[in-house]
Amino acid sequence: MCCLHPLLSSSDFAGGLPDPARKCWFPYKDEFNLDEQTRISSEMVIGTLDPMFAADRKQKFDQIIANRTFSICPVVEGLFDIGNICAVFRTAEAFGLQSVHVIANSDQKRYKEARNISMGAEKWLDVEVWENTNECVQVLRSRGYRIAVTDMGADTVPIHELDWTIPTAVIFGNEHNGTSEEALALADVKCHIPMVGMVESFNVSVAAGILMYHIVGDRLERTGIHGDLSSEEQQILRAEFYLRNKRNVKDVVNHLLKKELVLT
Repeated sequence: MCCLHPLLSSSDFAGGLPDPARKCWFPYKDEFNLDEQTRISSEMVIGTLDPMFAADRKQKFDQIIANRTFSICPVVEGLFDIGNICAVFRTAEAFGLQSVHVIANSDQKRYKEARNISMGAEKWLDVEVWENTNECVQVLRSRGYRIAVTDMGADTVPIHELDWTIPTAVIFGNEHNGTSEEALALADVKCHIPMVGMVESFNVSVAAGILMYHIVGDRLERTGIHGDLSSEEQQILRAEFYLRNKRNVKDVVNHLLKKELVLT
């Protein structure tokens, strides 16, 4: 995640269950902090950096940003295999899900190392790492998300019975024990992927892939669109992506400073 862009805090959002008609949470303000005194707008970032990109690259950004959403965010809880975490990241990015979350639930620090592993995907995602399930769930709920938990219990509903146009955070449990009892207790809804074979569960990254594919299809069927950012939000995200695309952000910052493009 680009360090130049301030995220809104959870205190900026009201708590409670999400209203389906309510605009989904969006994490960024339209300002990029270059230093303690200098701030620039997304328009300034784009106006300065746009000439640096080839036409096909800008067209690629157009397509990606038009299909981006913060309405659905995958959450992996206590996974042991960093490869599974990265696989979920890659799938989320491929399906346009911009926000992903990792719950550690452990003293092991390798969860945080996952932020530096699948850079091909993670470079374009907003990744948040949490120390425990309760903290993650409470913040996501304060942002207006319904909390869904994947589970194979008898009191779960099939994924095709849920409306995925409602802003939802989906928690996937770890490879050995599945979703924790804490996550199940905090959930607004518990769901499962119907299975008809002898095996009792999917690999977590496979389950996440199946569910994310279904979610995109459900959203398209109900509304005709998956990406749901406003034109203003798309512009802000484009500026963010422009900065992330550059390998040396410091050079970009210096270039912007030389242009003396500052907010009044």
